[in-house]
Amino acid sequence: MKTSLSIAVLATAAFASWISTGAETARPATAADVLSGGLEHELVKVSGIVSSVTWDEMNAGKNWFALRTPSGVVYASVKESEYPLGKLFRLTDAEVEVTALVASQNRWQRFSGAFLLPHGKDAIKTTKPPPATAPEFTLDPSDAESFAKHARTGEFAHRVRLGGLLLTECSSSAFLMTEGGHIVKLTLLAGSKAPKCGVMVSATGFVTYDCGGLVMHDVAISPAPDAPLLDTPKPWSTTLNGAHSRARHANGFSRRVVSFTAEVAIPPEVMHRGPALWLRSEGNYAAVDVSSHYEDMRRERVDTVMRVTGVCDPVFETDPVLASFPKFKGITIVPMPEDGVVVISKSIWSYKMLAAVSIHLLILVAIITVALVVQRILYNRRGRQLFEERAANVRNKAKVEERTRLAAELHDAVSQALTGVALQIESAEVANMVGETDGVAKLLGSASQILTSCRRELKDCLWDLRSRTFAEKDMNEAVNRTITPHTGDAKAVVRFNVQRSRLSESTTHTVLSVVRELVVNAVRHGDAAHVWIAGECSDGRISFSVRDDGCGFDPAAAPGPSEGHFGLQGIRERIKAVKGTIEIESAPGRGTKATIRIPEET
Repeated sequence: MKTSLSIAVLATAAFASWISTGAETARPATAADVLSGGLEHELVKVSGIVSSVTWDEMNAGKNWFALRTPSGVVYASVKESEYPLGKLFRLTDAEVEVTALVASQNRWQRFSGAFLLPHGKDAIKTTKPPPATAPEFTLDPSDAESFAKHARTGEFAHRVRLGGLLLTECSSSAFLMTEGGHIVKLTLLAGSKAPKCGVMVSATGFVTYDCGGLVMHDVAISPAPDAPLLDTPKPWSTTLNGAHSRARHANGFSRRVVSFTAEVAIPPEVMHRGPALWLRSEGNYAAVDVSSHYEDMRRERVDTVMRVTGVCDPVFETDPVLASFPKFKGITIVPMPEDGVVVISKSIWSYKMLAAVSIHLLILVAIITVALVVQRILYNRRGRQLFEERAANVRNKAKVEERTRLAAELHDAVSQALTGVALQIESAEVANMVGETDGVAKLLGSASQILTSCRRELKDCLWDLRSRTFAEKDMNEAVNRTITPHTGDAKAVVRFNVQRSRLSESTTHTVLSVVRELVVNAVRHGDAAHVWIAGECSDGRISFSVRDDGCGFDPAAAPGPSEGHFGLQGIRERIKAVKGTIEIESAPGRGTKATIRIPEET
């Protein structure tokens, strides 16, 4: 595999580097030096005791052994062809000196971090063979001070033997009660299993102390049927909080059998349960390791109340042996094989029930979401229909208003003008009958002028029907399009600062019609060379003006309909119809200015 190849390449490169430097002896080092990571790729010599042996789960051609030293445990990897498992097992508990290269292991292997690659013909040299038998551990397991004193002399460097009652076990450890009633934690050799709980056993391993008490590592357990059977300790009835308090402040003697009642819950920081069943009481949590017993309880319902009886084992985030003030993390309860976990009351909510309720809620949310989407589609469709109906009504209303306006204009302008022509002709006939020749010519001339004005009015009405001026979005453009056919050689300047969207069709038509008529008068009758048109909107009224530099006239003596001039009269009538006002300023030779004010909504 890639990892084996990388290790071989690393070892070869490091050894070649060592040969090229001319070094003939390895550098003495401790396990702590190797584990620190500062000696990578160097050849070192480490002394210690072989404490456990196992095979490499990732590489069939490799084996591992643990080298226990006063400064820590370091692991070494060897080839199966050079050091088969049988040979390594014979080295167990022997003092050896290992000459090896320091390498680093990735996280996919059994052992991570810095490790040793024994190198050379005598890479593993036995300095002291293993003892024939492991000595009996005779100290009081609760006497930490005496243990430390003897440990400094090297008395417990090798395996020792301890007998007692095997109380309970889990996937990673077991718990032994000695004849004096002390509970010892056992970590088993890789690949080994503990016998049935509740029997007398003999445990052989390496002893140390932690904040929970005596611990034996790399333990081999064998039954001891001849030993007198010890009674199972009576559990200490307490609460989860009481167990927490004792484990936190017991100063190294917190492992004992406890019994308390709490409800099933999962801490917020725990993403998955693993082998543990979590209990909670008053804000404190305890993990119950059900990996060996009661595994069916692992997915018990939340809020189910349980009574747990088992060995209380403290858990620390920092090494309780090396740290002066180890950080307490919590407790783990390893339940007794019999009646270790008893359900007091069950919650009505199970995981299956919660899953079913969640699925139904999701389905309900999906149905409601679909219903809302469909309802929104229907509302949008109905809204578009109402908008189209309203738009059609507005268009029809505009058409009716436009027809009404045209009918009124035709009646007020064309019809009245034709009536005036008829009256002038009748008067001319009467004058002709009585022989007034001069009167006949005057009356016919007046009729001709009225007809000319009528023709122009009719032409303007037809132009309004065909023109797209009223559809313009900008009033400046609308005014320009309206007056362009009538300005001739005169130059027109338009500054109409009114938004077209603020004006109705009727108001727009009135403004454009009045402006057109005033421009026609300025060019045709005033002979103007320049015309200025301006407009603005404020306070709900539209104010606009038409000024020219024509010949001007006397507003008080201006000719009216009786003389065949309908322009000013028509303008006044339009403005009066929309409740507006008009002011005309003019004098002969000084041009003309007409100012009109009408409501914004007409």
